[in-house]
Amino acid sequence: NIDAQFHREYTDVFKRADTLGVTIDPINTIAKADDILARITRETPQVPAGSTVKASAAGSLEDLKKFIQKTILPMRKVSETGTETFGKQSMHSMDGIVSAIDEKIASYIEKDQLLPVKYLEELRNMGLEDLRMNARGDAAKAITAEFKAIDERFSQTMTDVLQTSAAKRFGTVKPRGVK
Repeated sequence: NIDAQFHREYTDVFKRADTLGVTIDPINTIAKADDILARITRETPQVPAGSTVKASAAGSLEDLKKFIQKTILPMRKVSETGTETFGKQSMHSMDGIVSAIDEKIASYIEKDQLLPVKYLEELRNMGLEDLRMNARGDAAKAITAEFKAIDERFSQTMTDVLQTSAAKRFGTVKPRGVK
């Protein structure tokens, strides 16, 4: 089972990261969350009484705002001196945040709400960038290299599976052309 194989590999790398003290600084994720919240504030449509279309758009952006405030912003920490810092995340928890973003994207796609999807894809990319580029600890370089290798194999495997599945579904194509 492909899912079980990759789940095991990811779990193993996350456990090793924990054992070796590798953490993630979610710098890019939090910065992108702040950027998205500012854009939502600027771009949220004013909803006239009785308008359902704009109310739906405003509602989805309000929902997105709540998601970011609940899921992303708690990673921000403020020190005793009032200086903003970033709460170190385990690789596993950071991966969980990226998975939560993926689930939220799927829910908006299902409802055909594309603006929140656009914002969440930007946020997801920053989460992945933090996972790959902002790992801290003595073994961070080795752990992130292993994580990237698993990710690349997973992506290639999924591409192969989807291409094989599509090919079986469509069969062979015989070019006809003009004769």
